[in-house]
This record gives sequence, structure tokens and C-alpha cells, in this order.
Amino acid sequence: MPDSNPPLDPIENLIQAYRATGRTGYLLRACDDLRALLDVTPRSWFRNHLHSQFSRVLRDLAEATSDRAPLEEAIAQGRAATGDDADDDPWRYVYLNNLAQALGDRFDRTSELAHLDESEQTYREALKAAPEADVHGLATIRSGLATVLTHRFDRTGAPEDLAAAIDLCRPTAAMGEPRSAHELASLLGAWFDLSGDHAVLGEAISAAGHAVHVTAEPGLRVMALTTLGELHSKLAIAFERPDALAQAAAELTEAVRLTARDNVRYPGRLTALTNTRHEQFRRNGERALLEEVTARFTEILALTPAGDVNLPGRQANLALALIDQFRYFGVTSALDTASGYLHEALRSLAPHDPFRPMLLSILGSVYLETANGLAGPDERECLDMAIATLREALSVAPERLPSRGLFVNNLATALRKHPDRAVQAEAETCCRAWLATAGPAAVGHQLVRFTLVAALVDRLETESEPAIFDEAEQLARALTIEGQRDHRVPVGSRLALVHLLKMRAERLDAPAARAEAVAVLQSVLDSPMAPEDRVRAHASLGELLTGHDRPGACRAYTTAVELLVRMVPRTWRQADREHGLSRFFALASDAAAAALDAGEPHLAVELLERGRGILLGSAATDPANLDHLAATHPELARRFVEVGLRIGALRTSADTPATHAELLLRRGLEAEEAEILAAIRTEPGFERFLGGPSCAELLARLPGPAVIVNASKLRSDALVLADGQLTVVPLPRLRHEHLVDQAARFLQHRDRFVLGPELAAVDRATVDLRVRSLHNVLSWLWESVAAPVLAALGPRRRVWWCLTGLVTLFPVHAAGRYRKTTGDELPETVLDHVIPSYVPTLRTLLAPEAPSGNQRVLAVGVGKTPGQASLGAATDEARAAAAVIRDSTLLLDADATRSRLLAELPHHTWFHFAGHGRQNAYSLDSAHLLTHDQARTGGVTFADLRATRPARAHLAYLSACESSSGRLTLPDEAVHLAGAMLAAGFDRVVAANWRVDDRVAKNVAERFYRFIAVPAPSAARAAEALHATVQLTREELARELTGADRDLAVLVWGAFVHFGR
Repeated sequence: MPDSNPPLDPIENLIQAYRATGRTGYLLRACDDLRALLDVTPRSWFRNHLHSQFSRVLRDLAEATSDRAPLEEAIAQGRAATGDDADDDPWRYVYLNNLAQALGDRFDRTSELAHLDESEQTYREALKAAPEADVHGLATIRSGLATVLTHRFDRTGAPEDLAAAIDLCRPTAAMGEPRSAHELASLLGAWFDLSGDHAVLGEAISAAGHAVHVTAEPGLRVMALTTLGELHSKLAIAFERPDALAQAAAELTEAVRLTARDNVRYPGRLTALTNTRHEQFRRNGERALLEEVTARFTEILALTPAGDVNLPGRQANLALALIDQFRYFGVTSALDTASGYLHEALRSLAPHDPFRPMLLSILGSVYLETANGLAGPDERECLDMAIATLREALSVAPERLPSRGLFVNNLATALRKHPDRAVQAEAETCCRAWLATAGPAAVGHQLVRFTLVAALVDRLETESEPAIFDEAEQLARALTIEGQRDHRVPVGSRLALVHLLKMRAERLDAPAARAEAVAVLQSVLDSPMAPEDRVRAHASLGELLTGHDRPGACRAYTTAVELLVRMVPRTWRQADREHGLSRFFALASDAAAAALDAGEPHLAVELLERGRGILLGSAATDPANLDHLAATHPELARRFVEVGLRIGALRTSADTPATHAELLLRRGLEAEEAEILAAIRTEPGFERFLGGPSCAELLARLPGPAVIVNASKLRSDALVLADGQLTVVPLPRLRHEHLVDQAARFLQHRDRFVLGPELAAVDRATVDLRVRSLHNVLSWLWESVAAPVLAALGPRRRVWWCLTGLVTLFPVHAAGRYRKTTGDELPETVLDHVIPSYVPTLRTLLAPEAPSGNQRVLAVGVGKTPGQASLGAATDEARAAAAVIRDSTLLLDADATRSRLLAELPHHTWFHFAGHGRQNAYSLDSAHLLTHDQARTGGVTFADLRATRPARAHLAYLSACESSSGRLTLPDEAVHLAGAMLAAGFDRVVAANWRVDDRVAKNVAERFYRFIAVPAPSAARAAEALHATVQLTREELARELTGADRDLAVLVWGAFVHFGR
């Protein structure tokens, strides 16, 4: 350029000052100077140079500020530098390269292929114009063109694009040029992902290390350091190298430290570091590390503006961390939050965006995880959504996409969960088809093989083909061997091998197979795993040892129960705790059965108290109660109460997803409470604080005879606690398979129950079948449970029944000799022998009784609930309840709102509710009383009632359908409205096990209050009053009804039950 041109050294100094400090003010000053020069410079080669230099400065400014406007101006300046006037400019190839870089930056922001095409075309034009002598210039252009081809590979999955990019970079990288070395390292890392070629990974690390150490450009060094960290992370995963993972974290931490927070590349580098930390979590399972990962991904999302091309990927990263919050720690609300981010990300993508298949696959996994926590119709609906979403992900994913195996695995996993056997069979076909074409190094290969094992094990449940068994075992063994050196092989593969070995031991009576299964399980217990997997592994070990090593089985089951209790801390939301517990149906019953098998009946009782009713636990029920703690250790008591109040103030509903801040708060309170409890339990006399009562404590303090009916697939027994003694009554007829069959029969009758005109419309043969089947169930219940227990008890007036597992579904008080009854004779039932009450756990009876004093009744009658059937008798029933005690509050229809009910309840000693109740037997946190405003407020929930804690709560009468029916998947947790009232502190609760006619409910309630009011109203007579009421109702129905109506009347009077004292 002619000497007469103005010197550019001051502008270059400003650019270098920016690169040294990261301060954008230097760039803004450079822009002003360049704009001023352009205003006074005529058309010339020098003007072309100014345009190109201006373009470079504007690109830096766009990168530093994330502002789109400077980038568009950079492209305009680049076009001006390379216009027709520049055809004979010897520096035109440099200007074309600068323009191509700006166009590439625009593609990075828009992800539009047209912008990528223009960038590629411009790079190729620059490459054609560049002189061979300019080695550095050629290297820069080839590096840029290689980046474009890499982006194209990301869109198409075509290996030839990636191979062409590598070929472009290798020659100049071999000359030691740092920028080309860095670009080559990035490309080789992508080729390793595609091919699994370990030699390629070594070459990539060498190239990135060279770029880090030889470049003098700070920006390039940080980019190379980031790439090096990502490559070391790949090395750690491929070769199980914890040292490489730590090195990756250190390199990426340094790259983040060297990047200004307002730099456009800061979120990307923080993402790389956080992905590495996420990988570290998957190895050690430390919850604090996952919290850090979730927090950082949340921070990254906050730094990413709407419309940013990277936003969907960052939303997906956060969703994956939240999914792990659920998978490892059971936080169901995290799934809701993850689903929200994924839906938002999908809405922002074009229909054919290459990232769409990945987002769909992750979303399908969220649906699948959600379905795993449901049952019945809800589970089926969610599972169908998962399968549809995962099919769509696979259909839009390119055939050559490296991660396609992950999509195949996710779909196959969902297919094998489906209840339709034809759909289940598709899971196996899906796995085999992909494995037939994928090499062993393909992404997801081990996961798909594991899912194939699981599908084969599913088949073995109904088939006994030796070839299936042999193939499944061979695959599981291979995966187990790989799992010893590769954490990516799921723990489930070893558990699958254990299951297969157990099946072999049982079918072929092979002790060696059982011994090997035990050895594999013990090796699993030494591995990092999710808390849920650890509980399951200990339970599996207990099952394996049952009948062979009785003490060992007892120890394993005891550990499983303790781990289960710790897995669902009370800082979690109600739905989260319900979900975690629902995955371990009847674990406490199996543990108690193992303890009985080992000759430890007292431990059996304690395990049932420890591992059941977890959601109802409170300090008031602990043997070493809070008053004793306050008297002896006031500071510990103060801290315990204070953290309890903070936990009690936490939001309990799952109506909206939890924020990350909320999750962190819950985690902090959980850790704080655990620390305080540990300190309390070190004090003499407080070793069992909040750990459940000892059997000796129960025997000494129970108010009367109590019976635990424990049903397990191992054995079934009644544990009778009476007169200071524990008696074990074997129940050999209460076999697991019979229990399941009879429960299904009873639920069918209960849910289809009709009388009068509706019953008359049913054909006679069907009616007769219903009557015989119902009577058979209740007679079986008498012979299997009631009769042997009553014989062991001898003459008693009052008995408390504590039922476990599926037995909770049955009305034991209605069990009787129905098959032996003739004519007008009433069948002999449990009601003819004792006054029965139910308790979810025996420790419920140890809670201090509410203090006496003036009685106040809150009577609520909701006969007209918008959106629900009218209950004409509900308001009259509420008036009858209010009339029992002079001091009463009456809320009828429109006055019976959620807020009013919850405000009044703590100030009353008696509570009567007449109206609609709702309980979904399959859904989380679904027990509700329907107030007049339920359509707007949702009504009064289990959690609402439990939180009321009246100071003097004597009696609650819930005249609402299904107010004590609970969840089928959580029978041991009393997650029904009656259980909520017990948890709130009510001493006694009257409730309905199933649907009842409102007129019958009114008559029963009025009769109950007449009995309880003589000689003066007393909640202490609630059990006797209900017993007398039900017996009178039973006799009345026998006189008034005829035929099938009379035979089915047990479903009228049998609905009413008493809980508590």
C-alpha cells in the first residue's frame, strides 16, 4: 500500500489492547477511528483494507457482546472489501477469508443452511485466490473451510464431510501452525465420536496440546485449552481414566477462568466444564456434585438470550441434569421441570433441525420415567406418549447419525414396558436390527445390548426355551465383565445376570448358580449407584439368601429398609416421596418375613414399624419424645424444632415444577436435619429418636390387643401383641398368589357395586355370579386371616388391626362365614366377636392423646359442588353433626370453601365433612376433599389436612367416598384422607373405604352421633359408637332388603371404618 495512506498502528494497538484485556471499549474506539478513516478515504486498495479491518473489529465486537447488529455490519463491510473494485487487489483472498468467517459466525447464530452454504462458497473462493507462498494464509483458509464442513457433518451425519475437513487441516497442522493444530484436534475428536478409533483420539490430544503450548495468541490458547479439556474428558470415558477426567476438569476450569463473563464464548466454555462435572457425578454419585451441575446449567441458561442458536442444547443439558435428579434421588418435580425445558426447546427449532431427534429422545425418556411412577390408566397413557415421542425421534434421525443407538435403546426400553405382548416383542426386534449393523464401538452399543438382555428376561417370565436363557445369560455375562472396567455399562446388567442365575438356581436346583448370583450382587454393592438401585440390590440379596442363609437374608433386608427410609427425606414434596416409596412395594413385609424366618419376631415388628407409614412419621410418635429431649438437651431440641418448622413451611404440592432454588433449599434442609438427628442419636437414651419404637416399647404402651397381618411372598403371619406378649400366628392359607387373585376379585366387586333398580337391570346369572364371588372372597378372608387370629386372641372386646401390603385392600371387619349361611340367618363376622379399629402403624397408638377441654365441632356439608353430582343429604348430615355439641361452626355449600375450612379446622376439636371425596388409586398426591370452590382451588388435599395440626384434635368424621381407600401402589403408606387426619394429630377418624350413597351415609352419621352423645358427647366412644351403628345398620338392611340386594349389603355397611384410638 502507498506510503501516503494514514498509519493504522493506533487502530491495531486498540485491537491488541482488547485482546489482552477483553474490554470492549477498545473495540468501540477502533470502530470510531475506522469509520472516520473510511469517510475520508477514496476508492482504492487501501479502502478495501479498511473495510476488511473494520469487518474484523466488528466480528470481535459481536462476539464480545452477543449483539447481532455488529455481526451484520461486519458482513456488509466484508462484502465492501471484496466487491468488484477488489478483483485485482492482491489481498483479496485475505478479505474473502474474513468475510467467510463473518458468514460462518452468522450461521453459528442462525443455524440456517443458506448461511453455511455462502460461507463455504466464500472460503473456496478465498482458497482459489490465495498464493501458494502464503503458508499461514492458506492454513487459515483451510481451517475455516474445515469448520464449515464440520458444521455440515453435524447437520447430515455424512462421514465424507468430516473426512474432507480433516484432510484440509492435516497438511498445515503438520507444519506446526497452532490454529490448524487446534482445528485438527477438534475434527479428530469428532471423528473419534463417529468411529471409536482410539488412535485418532491420541492424535487429537497431541494436536490440541501443541496448540495450547505454542500459540502466542491468548484467544486461540483459550479455545485450544477448551478443546483439550473436552478431549481428555472423552479419553476418561473411553478408557475409564479418572485422572484424565480430573485433568479435563482442571483444563476447562482454567479456560472458563480466562474467559470474561460477558464474552460470547463464556457460556459455551462453562457448558464444557459442566458436562465434565456431570460425568464425574455419574461416577461417584455425590449429590452435592449434581446440585453444582444443575446450578451451573441453570446459570448458563440465564446467560443465553432468547433466539440464541445454542439455547435448545443448553436447555437439553439442564433437562438431563434434572432427569438425573429424579433417577438418582427420586425428585419427581425435576421431571416436570425437565419436560418444560424440552418442550420450550422443541418449539424453538425448525422442523428439520438436526438437534430435534435428540430433544425428542430425551423428552420420550422423561415420559417413560414418569410412566414408571404411575399405575393403571395413567401409566398406560404416559407410556403411549413416550413410545410415540421416541418413534418420532428415531424416524427423523439420520440413518448415519452417531448417536442413533441411544434413540434405539430409549425406544426399545419403552416398548418392553408396554403391557401388550406384541409391542413388547418389538423391543427385541428393534435391538437386534440395530446391533446387526452397528459396530461394537458405536455409541449406545452396550446400552442396546443391555436392553436386549432385559427383553429376553421378560420373555423368560412366560417361556422356558433354553436357547433364550443361554443367550440372555451370555450377553449379561459379557456386559458384567465390561462393567468391571467401564462405568457406562449399566448396573442393571449385573442385576439382570443375578436374576438369570437365580432363575437357573430355582429351576435346576443349582447351588453354584445361587452362590455366583450372591457374589455378583456383593460386587454390585461395592459400585457407585443410585440410592434406589442400592435399595433394590440389598433387597435382591435378601431374597437370594432366604431359605439358605437366614441371618444373612435378615441383615440384607434390614439394610434395604434403612436405605429406603433415608431415600425419601421429609424435605421432599409429597408426590416425590410417594413416587420413591411406590417403587418398593411391600419391602418392609418381606424384611419382616425374613426376620421371622431367622427367629427374630421382635425385629420383624420393628422393621414393619420402621419401613411402613414413612409418610406419617412425626416427632410426637417417637419413644424418645420431643418433651424428653427438650428437658435434657434443650439446644438440640431447639435446633430440631427450628429446622422442622422450616421444613413444614416448604411447599408440598406439585402443581407447578420446582425451581432450582427450591431444590437447593430442600437439599440444604435435608442435610441440616440429618446432622441434627445424628447429634441427637449420639446422646444416651435417644439412640432410636425418630427411628420407630422398639417392640418392647410397643408391648408396654399399646392401649389394648393389636394384630399386624403381614403378607409376603416369603411367608404370611399375624403378629399378635397382647398382654405384654408377642405371639406369631402363621397364616399358611394367606399365600401371595391367592392374595393377588382375591384382591383383584374384591376390587372388581367394590368398584361395580350397585343396588336396587340398577342391580335389577343386570341379568340374573351375572348377579348370582357376583354374589357367590363376593361371598367367596369374604369367606376366604375369614378362613385365611380372621378365624386363626381370633382363635389366638381369645375373648376380647376391642382389637386394633394393622394390615400390610395387599391385605389393606380388604375389609377384615366384614370377613365371615358367608358360604355357610342359609335362609335369613346373618353370617358370623369379625364384628360379632370384637370392636375393630384400624391403624396404619402401631406407633400411631403411642402418640399422646389430645388434651381434653371444651369441645368444638366444625361441620361441613357440601351438597352442591359445581361440576359434581348433587348430594341432597349432605347438608342435613352436617347439621346433625353440628347439633351434637353446642359450640359448633357450620359451613354449608357456598360457605364451604377451601380457605375457610383450613382456617377453621385448627380451632375445633371435632371435624365432620359430608361431601365428595376423591382418591385416584394410581396417581401421586391425589387424595382430596372437594370443597365448593374445588374447580378453582383443587379442594383440600392430603398435604393440606396433614399440615393443619389442631392443638386438640379428638375426632374426624369423613363422610366422603373413598376417604380411606389409598393408593394401590402404596398400600403401606395410608396416603388417604383418613391417614392425613391421623398425621394431623386427630386421635380418632371415621371414614369410608369406598363409594357410599349419600342417604345411607346420612343415616349412619346420625345414628353414630346419637350413640356417641349418650350420656354426654365423648370422642373416646367413637369406636364403640361406630361398631353399634354398623351392626344396627347391618341388621336393618337384612330386614329391609331381599334377594341379591340383601346378599350384597355387606358393600353398604362394610364401607364404614374406624381408625386410631
